[in-house]
Parts: sequence; structure tokens; C-alpha cells
Amino acid sequence: MDISEQHRARERIAQGERNYWEMRRECYVALNRAARQYLSALTDMVHSMLRDADSAEVSEVLDAARAAHRDRYAEAQMVVPDAVLEIAGTVNRKLNQTYGLIKRLDNDDPSQGESIQVAHAQLNDHWDRLRLMRQQMRIDLGVSREVSSD
Repeated sequence: MDISEQHRARERIAQGERNYWEMRRECYVALNRAARQYLSALTDMVHSMLRDADSAEVSEVLDAARAAHRDRYAEAQMVVPDAVLEIAGTVNRKLNQTYGLIKRLDNDDPSQGESIQVAHAQLNDHWDRLRLMRQQMRIDLGVSREVSSD
């Protein structure tokens, strides 16, 4: 292999690396956005229920946000490293638990101990988890060094 072939081979490898990191960054952006939209829709639904407002339209938005998050999470499961996948899995599971709680409340079929106040209390914990997930993504991408305590 002559010098110019070696140079082209190194360039192809470098371009592959750049493409890989760009794909990973795009996956993180999409997952972060979808998780935030899902949580925002959960929050809107809780607020609608607290006001005793008609929640049909808000419920449709929530279902769409949940589906979008499910798709982004499925993509992330194939791409992201274990450290990010662990917190993303926790975020996914906890958001879905609150979704189930809200749907049971909306259908007037809550389990024992479930209430709109319980759902409302879970929302702040979810925002904290999203913050941790985002920080772990930033660490993986090399734009942050450590998880902050804010």
C-alpha cells in the first residue's frame, strides 16, 4: 500500500468515526427531546385532571408523545452504551408507570393508594431523572466531564 492509499484508508476510518459519533449524538438528541415531550404531556394531563377539565385532547397528545418516546427509546437500545442505557431505561420505565397511573385515574379505575396527587408528586422526580440522563449523554459525547449535583 503506497502512502496515498494509506492516507485514504485513514481518512475512511476517520470519516466512519465521525459518522458514528454524529449518529450517536442524533440518537441522544431525539431521545432527550422525546422524553421531555412525554413528560410535558404527562404534566399537562395531570394539570388538566387537577382542573377537572375535559382531558380528551390532552390525552391524545399524551398518547402520541408516549408512542414517539417508545420509538426513540427502541432506537437508543441498539446504539447507546450501557451507562446511558441504564438511566434511559429507568426514565422509560418510570414515565410509563406514571402514564399507567394517569390512565387508570382518567378511566376512574385507580389501584389502591393511587391518586392525582401521587401522579403530580412523581413529576418532579421524572424531571430529575431526565436531567441525569442528559448529563450521562453529555459525558458520553465528551461535552461534559462529570454528573453535576444540580
